[in-house]
Amino acid sequence: MKLAMIVLLSGAWLASTILAQNAPAQNAVMDGVWNMLPDQSDFGALPNPGNLTLTVKMKGPVFELDQDSVDGLFHFVLRTDKQQVTNSLPGGGEMKSRHWIEGSALLGEISFGEVSFKDRISYSPDGQLMTVDRELTTPQGTSKVKIVLQKAKPSMAGWWKLDGAKSDFGGPTPTKYEAKITVDGHLYTMQQSTDRASYEIKVRDDGQETTNQVGGMAMKSKMRWEEAVLVGEHVYSGNGTEITFKDRTSFSPDGKVMNIDRVGKLPSGERKMHIVMVRQ
Repeated sequence: MKLAMIVLLSGAWLASTILAQNAPAQNAVMDGVWNMLPDQSDFGALPNPGNLTLTVKMKGPVFELDQDSVDGLFHFVLRTDKQQVTNSLPGGGEMKSRHWIEGSALLGEISFGEVSFKDRISYSPDGQLMTVDRELTTPQGTSKVKIVLQKAKPSMAGWWKLDGAKSDFGGPTPTKYEAKITVDGHLYTMQQSTDRASYEIKVRDDGQETTNQVGGMAMKSKMRWEEAVLVGEHVYSGNGTEITFKDRTSFSPDGKVMNIDRVGKLPSGERKMHIVMVRQ
């Protein structure tokens, strides 16, 4: 098995655990998808693999990790409570690990065969970057490795249906509310269907304004990402009326639930809504 792959494997998931331990203070969430930043990572004499994606799912002190790299897709079950764990490695052999929190950093000790690591893992204040500073020891000597990963933005692409029982429209709840969303770069195409009408709109997530015609009114929209939250403002105008909606759209760790917290300014006054959509 390639040493470069092992370096990524053990270092990347250990880096993730610090987010779980410090999430309440930093509002960081370990669950989600993480991508390595090749330009900010330094493997020393080892080859930089370029691509690495981690998918993490927390279950108390236990978490599952799927690693997708040039060496294949691998699945591991690990712990964050200082207990030693053993995982079978693809291609044979075992990896033993123990890690713990000291201050704002995560320290780790990992070994397999004649190779061992000593890690110090830190993360950015917004919880969007994590960095592994590693001392790698092999029979040939000791070297240093740095791995930097960035949390991926949630994906809105897919088919979504309203969870009416968990939603609050501040008034009558639609009996039907569905959306099929496709994403092409910064452009989002939304085919929406309710119990009253069906229509298609196109919006962007990079702050550029878009205009759509909805129900005989012009809708001007601006949307942008604030970390993992999509913030938007939509202004409807026509027939002497103007309505404004301000949205904050967030996602569950597994990406299967979309929560839209909306404040609307209508001629009748302000209305607050909480809309829950489930990926199909």
